[in-house]
Amino acid sequence: MTKKKTKTKRQLIDDIAVLLQRLVRIKAAGPDGFATCCSCGSRKRWSELQGGHWISRTHQGTKIVEENINPQCPGCNFRSGKGDTYVTLQYQKFMREMHGEGFCEELMLLAKKPLETSTADLRELYKETKERLKEAEKKVETFDGTFGADV
Repeated sequence: MTKKKTKTKRQLIDDIAVLLQRLVRIKAAGPDGFATCCSCGSRKRWSELQGGHWISRTHQGTKIVEENINPQCPGCNFRSGKGDTYVTLQYQKFMREMHGEGFCEELMLLAKKPLETSTADLRELYKETKERLKEAEKKVETFDGTFGADV
């Protein structure tokens, strides 16, 4: 019997981020299965959008903060990663309207800090997020049969 490899903290963080990216897109979708890009306002099926980070994924302190991840069309997500000022400002405006100036300031400060969470806590967060996603995916089944269509 082979022993299952234990994931590193970095692997767990990456896995949680992927789950959260899917979760926020599903949660943002309306009864028709469509959600709105937080940067340009275009409406697309939740499965056609990406989970875009307001503060880059390179910052471990905010990589798995759910409020830092929002539905974003692939074009805006790509352009924001390349430093497109317009897209960045639109996302910033969205965040300030959604969460308020104070929260955004706190998130920017958090981004400068390392993620100080134990591996055990990350494993628990992974399990909780996976359960939340499983529940949210039930909603997807009622949209249009896209369940499991994207990862």
